[in-house]
Amino acid sequence: MIKIKNQLISSLYDFDKIILLTNFNSRGNFMDYPNLKTNIFNKPIIVVEGIIGAGKTTLTQILEKELDLKAFYEPVDANLYLKEFYAEEARIRAGGEKPNKYAFPMQMELMYQRFAMHKSASWEVALFNENKGVIIDRSIFGDRVFAKLLTKYGNIEPIMWDTYQKTFFILSQDFMPPQYMIYLDTPVKTAWIRARGDAGRNREQETPMENDDFYNYLIDLKQEHENLIKEIEDGLHSWSKYIEIIRVPWENNLDPEEVSPVIKDIKSKINL
Repeated sequence: MIKIKNQLISSLYDFDKIILLTNFNSRGNFMDYPNLKTNIFNKPIIVVEGIIGAGKTTLTQILEKELDLKAFYEPVDANLYLKEFYAEEARIRAGGEKPNKYAFPMQMELMYQRFAMHKSASWEVALFNENKGVIIDRSIFGDRVFAKLLTKYGNIEPIMWDTYQKTFFILSQDFMPPQYMIYLDTPVKTAWIRARGDAGRNREQETPMENDDFYNYLIDLKQEHENLIKEIEDGLHSWSKYIEIIRVPWENNLDPEEVSPVIKDIKSKINL
């Protein structure tokens, strides 16, 4: 049974790879291939993006149930470099020099994890019929925002950023692109309050910064997310044209009465 399963996964990997790579032209862009918009299995891959504290996990949990989706959640605790990264940040704040030696390997590890998660999502829509599609709580695309910001802060050197970019480009060609990106447009102040007050998510360990530093970080993070949305809308990536952006104002929408019309609007746009 295990041998058959491994052969099936291997053949699916090759099939997935062939479907995507044979539809790239010489300029590295997807050719017009009508099935890629909904993918050949007619089940959407949906990614949810937004800054820390935006409410991505909350919305993902709601849509998982409301739309009958298989959910893949953000693997924060699985990153072996996180503790070391913040220890280095403390050293730098105490007067040490940049860069943070753990910033680059941490972001590479996260990129590999998110790539594996997206591949699993691709296999899910191809192999199983239990759900109507999949939803991913932050994707490899959104995670690049964090690496980009660390580079701007001087924690990742330009030569390492180039390596990150090359790896990202290669990996992002090797899975089915998502059909929808739900962007939670949450005010920074709201996200800051949520993140600092969310004891259940252990946010202090996730972002152990002083309050003012964390607030300013969220400001920069929101701007970089806006830049990501613009990159997609301007078609700057090979996968951009196949993603429909659904921008959701998500400030007071944790109240059940206020969630309902928002979910209804999302459902109408995704058309499941």
